[in-house]
Amino acid sequence: MEYKQRILAATIIGASLLLQACASGPVKDSQRDTSGKFDGNYRMNVQKMAGLQYVENWNMNCGGKAYSVPVTVKKGQAIIGLSVQGKKSFPTNIDDKGRFQLTIPLNKKASASGASATTMADGRRRLIVEGNLAKGSGSLVVGIKQFGWQGCRANVKYVKG
Repeated sequence: MEYKQRILAATIIGASLLLQACASGPVKDSQRDTSGKFDGNYRMNVQKMAGLQYVENWNMNCGGKAYSVPVTVKKGQAIIGLSVQGKKSFPTNIDDKGRFQLTIPLNKKASASGASATTMADGRRRLIVEGNLAKGSGSLVVGIKQFGWQGCRANVKYVKG
């Protein structure tokens, strides 16, 4: 059993490092694509998040329903129709390959449950939306600072039209 836990931990750490290496961060204004090739209306279809996810040696209670929100792109800027903490939409830039990242700090901190033998040192949270409109795919993560902004993750599909 202990061997399987080590393998699982090594796999998760490796995947986390790979995800961190692939993440490009928010697109700067100077990198924004203004050609119009990604302009138009999209749907951001967030798939159902797995109820139990593992980050480092923590079991995360995630869950949540699938949902869809509008995304409008004009001159390399996307307006994502997420409703978070009273705000109804969020802008982010898109690069010439259709990639973007939106990061929204969240007010409520994560904490360990009462059943946990360990406390959480830094429970600050962010909602991180990444996507590639050219490929039509991305992810949505409720990331926790203590885990390098990894956390509860859902796959996202972007559909134009």
